[in-house]
Amino acid sequence: MQGAEEELSQDMQVVQSVLAGDSQQMNALVRAYTPFLERTLVARGAQSTEAEDVVASLWLDCLPRPGTGESLLHRFKGTLPLRAWLRTVAVRRLIDYKRRQWRRPETPAGDTPAMLHDRPAPACPTDEGEDLRTILRQSLQHALGSCSTEELVILRLVHLHGLTQREIGLLWNTHESRISRILAQAMRRIEIRSLFHARTLDPWLELTWKDFLSLCEAERIL
Repeated sequence: MQGAEEELSQDMQVVQSVLAGDSQQMNALVRAYTPFLERTLVARGAQSTEAEDVVASLWLDCLPRPGTGESLLHRFKGTLPLRAWLRTVAVRRLIDYKRRQWRRPETPAGDTPAMLHDRPAPACPTDEGEDLRTILRQSLQHALGSCSTEELVILRLVHLHGLTQREIGLLWNTHESRISRILAQAMRRIEIRSLFHARTLDPWLELTWKDFLSLCEAERIL
């Protein structure tokens, strides 16, 4: 725990230095995390050039703007490590990048504007005004809605109230191994249904469960 707190404290110091105009610290940040962020995006389906564009745009927004000092880094609150925070931001930007591509069909060679107008637009299940926060929340609610009352109570007791599986087993008058199975099955169902529902709302949301949870945390859904 102390190591994690020290890491968060150091990350906050780095961010404050960059916001104060420390260009050397900013350059060090870029050198340290650019390869990691680009690899992360490529692993999520981005082309290498797409990953480079997204990461370059991220760093540009981190630079304090002349006059106002506005920077993306003002959003970093130190609740999770800077590396994880940057990863979450980069993944979300890749999703937005892919969405813009999806919604911007190219005109095939030889088509006139009238011909393009007559062609049906590509189907995109996400409405223009529906943001990532809404998709994440709806997907999680959909998954939780598939759980039984018993599963929901056990999830709440474990994750909100901190009870052990053994303690819940005593309350249920059953062995803790049964509680463990119920909990594991519920978590697996939530994972599968959340990711599947998110994909039905937006085909570009090819997220891992770790990505999904990180984005939920960043959007304060969890």
